[in-house]
Amino acid sequence: MVSVPSPSSSREPRTSPVVVGGGKRLAVLAGLAIAALAPFGRATAASDPARVHVAGTLVDELVRGMLPFDVALASPLGSAADGGAPPSPAVVSVTELRYCGGTDQGGGRFRATLQSGPLGAVGLPLLVADDICRHTLDDLSRRLARGETSAGRDSGTAIADIEASWRPWELRLSLARVIGLGPSKPGGPRPLGGLENRGDLLVFATSGLRTVTAAGDVLTFHVAPWFGPDAVDLAVLIGENGAGPPSARPTVGGHTMVFSGAGTNVVFEFPYGFANQILRQLTATRPLAIPVDPDVMDLQNVSLAAASSGLMVTGFVTPRSVRETARLTVLAGGDEARVASVRAEAQLENCAGLGTLAAMACSARNAGRGAAAAGLGAALTQKFQGQLLRDLAGPQAWRFDVGGDRRDRGHWIEIQGAVQHVTPGARGVSVGGRFAGTGGVAH
Repeated sequence: MVSVPSPSSSREPRTSPVVVGGGKRLAVLAGLAIAALAPFGRATAASDPARVHVAGTLVDELVRGMLPFDVALASPLGSAADGGAPPSPAVVSVTELRYCGGTDQGGGRFRATLQSGPLGAVGLPLLVADDICRHTLDDLSRRLARGETSAGRDSGTAIADIEASWRPWELRLSLARVIGLGPSKPGGPRPLGGLENRGDLLVFATSGLRTVTAAGDVLTFHVAPWFGPDAVDLAVLIGENGAGPPSARPTVGGHTMVFSGAGTNVVFEFPYGFANQILRQLTATRPLAIPVDPDVMDLQNVSLAAASSGLMVTGFVTPRSVRETARLTVLAGGDEARVASVRAEAQLENCAGLGTLAAMACSARNAGRGAAAAGLGAALTQKFQGQLLRDLAGPQAWRFDVGGDRRDRGHWIEIQGAVQHVTPGARGVSVGGRFAGTGGVAH
């Protein structure tokens, strides 16, 4: 553990500034400003939420990893009017789920494949075409009935429209319409009577979601979704010390989020206040070790702020080879947020009021610290000059535990990929990238 001097200490940051070019694996003075933001952090309810713009294709990937799963319904696939048994308890397996945009009421719409009975052998996928969401459920059932795929002929298979609705702090999935794919009566598709009125299919908590940092801290956060035509927007709040969410949906203002750059499927927007709470959580009480061959540097008290050139990152760094602390100020700017400079300031002792010999010794120590800061700056310049913030972030991988459903089954999602752009702004930082995802049920 490295002790970072406070302003009240006898060592004061008052002289020996050294200005140098800077770059990579300084990665959590500049890169931590990006990489550490991705798994979020701890914010109070009063903080502006972070915003996340997730492409519908990535939503499909995340959901696919959780399939198949079974749900209990109050009637089987079929009804007395269709020649089936009278309504009685039944289990239906959800084997496919595709995001199809928002509804007029502000909810989300999914298209699903259902199979009667508990989990078992899953047939060939039905919802594979790119235009699967553009067809009505009736038209889609006719296409499948005409034999455009050999799957779905079983009388125990159905396709369905599922609606997602959110209220603090639960996400509810409900059956809107179901059509069986078995033999139909003359006149076209056969709705499965009664299933549309069975209430909630699944209910997930969207508060108390957790992730674990590399240092082992458990972070708890709360998410509120908005459903768009081809993406889902999320407002993210983190409970201070695991505190619960506010009673109402968080207010999100500003511009409409869009994807920028080829292949980008996630965009994060972090207000500076929110980002600094993250960075304090990660670096205030213990240092973060950053390898800078052949040395290791301990970083503490990292923070972000807007600068006239773009972005300013500040913090304290202590190379383990010399055990002297310097204050670094990293400036990055331009359209691609390239590191422009690093300012290293040695943390000096206050020699005023000391006796002659003590003052001489104090001045000698300060001279050594100034030389160490100059050497640190020169080393960073030589090794890292001119790097992009997106390169500093490096590959990203995060796993989140998602709240359980009414059967107390927890779920998890995992996202991994690379940052493609970093754009500092007056109020925060926008980070976009290309990510792949998966998910599953926590047993």
